[in-house]
This record gives sequence, C-alpha cells and structure tokens, in this order.
Amino acid sequence: MKATIYLIIATSLWGFNFHFSKLVLREVEFLEGGLWRYICAVSILVILSFNKLPSVKVFKENLKEIVAVGIVIFLFNVLFFWGMKTTSGINGALIMGINPTVTLILSHFILKTPIKRNHIFGISLALFGVLYLLLKGNISDITSLSFSTGDLLVLIAISFFALHHVWVKKYSKPTVSNQEFTTMVAIVALFCFILISPFSGIPNVSNHSQSFWIGAIGIGCLGTGISYLFWYKGIQLIGANKAGVFVNLVPLSAGLSATFFGEHLNYYHFISGALIILGLIVMQVTFSKRKNS
Repeated sequence: MKATIYLIIATSLWGFNFHFSKLVLREVEFLEGGLWRYICAVSILVILSFNKLPSVKVFKENLKEIVAVGIVIFLFNVLFFWGMKTTSGINGALIMGINPTVTLILSHFILKTPIKRNHIFGISLALFGVLYLLLKGNISDITSLSFSTGDLLVLIAISFFALHHVWVKKYSKPTVSNQEFTTMVAIVALFCFILISPFSGIPNVSNHSQSFWIGAIGIGCLGTGISYLFWYKGIQLIGANKAGVFVNLVPLSAGLSATFFGEHLNYYHFISGALIILGLIVMQVTFSKRKNS
C-alpha cells in the first residue's frame, strides 16, 4: 500500500511537468532548461537532506551505480526537453504512456522478470485510457496523428526513462538510503548539464520572467527532487516492472493539472481516468496473486 501511495504522488507531480516545461522553454533552449531543472532539484534535495547528506565514502562505494543512473537521467532530460521543444503536448503525453510497456520489456531482459498475459492486458487497458484521454474521447481522430522529429526524440527519452526504472531496482542497496541515492543521482545529472551548458550559452538570470521561475522551480523542486524521492521508494518496495505501469497516471495528471492553468475538465477525463486506474488494478491484482501462489 505504501508503494502505491508513493508512486501515485510521484506520477501526479510529473503530470505538472508538461506545463512547467512549456513555461521554461518559452524563454530558454532545451539544454538550459535541463540545467535549471537540476539546479532547483539538487537545491531542494540538499535542503531536505541537510542533516544527512551523502558522504564521500558512500558515493565512492556506489560510484558505478550512481553514475550509471545519473547519466541515464541526464540523457532522458536532454531528449525530453529537446523533443518537447518541437512536438505537441498530445503526442508527447501519448508517448509517455508507452513507458510501462518498455519498462516491462527491459525488466524482462535485465532482471529476468516474467511477462504474463495478464500483465499485457493491464498495460493495454491503461494505455487505451491514455489514448482515449489524449484524443479527447474521439477515437476516430487517431488516424490524424502524425509523428515528427520531436516525437521520436521523446520516444527515445522514454526508453532511457524506462531503463532508469530498471537500473534503480538493480543497483539499489540496503546500505544506501533512498534520500542519499536520489540526491547523488541528481548531482551527477546536474554535473552533466554543467559540462554541456557552454553549448547553450551563459545563463542570464536577469532576463527570465516570473512565469519562467514558476516553471523552473516547479519542474525542479516538485517534478524532480520531491517526486523522485517518492518514485525511488516505490521502486525499491515493489520493483521496476510493477512501478512502471504507474507512469500511465502521468497523462491523466497532466490533464487534471491543466485546470490550474485555466483549462476545464470534460467527460473524457473521467472516462479515461477510470480506464487507467482499472488497468493499474489489474496489474496489482495479478502481481498479488503471483506473490501469494
């Protein structure tokens, strides 16, 4: 039950990231957008971990694992911001819905997790809910969808995001707390952005508007720092293959959070939400039966 709560909180916060990223990308290029995201993320994690910052010893003992996950997260963010610069929100969120499937496949090959027909059914049901949401209840509009370079970039980004799920489960150790792991991974990602920041120019703080800072702080502190703390806790408790299906809640959260940005809820939000939640329940029941057998 704890894992479910952690994962719902994390994915709900990620839903806001589609809106926050748009606020950021109105004023900066994608590389600088990622840089500000992790400046804010590391800042909030350091504040939350002030009394228990990761030691140099812990970092050295887990250097391979931390760097591997940190680089994967860095690559995900570069491709995500780059793709969102040129693709539409509906296509980006649709591609995000593919994440559980990619996670399950990678988990099968890397962690040797078996894939059952019920798992596929649960994912398919939730994915249909995502599709219904993105098409606003008009399934016939699916023929009008087209994929651009930005779509492909987001698709590759989601593949890295799925790999990160699996590696968190594979590399997590009981000797490293969730908070230490999250903080060290964020620091590695920030260091990578600092290294490539000269390619996007020197950030000029004075040129950014209030809406930019709302987006940067929102996606960095809420949508990255705090959300990843909950996400890693969930993965450590139930595994990457089970946690991955919760990513289907991200488009639903993005739709619901749109009300904070002046948009209104429609009937298809509720129908798609019911389908997504039902898919999650099917996955949870399936895993519970398997665990108790």
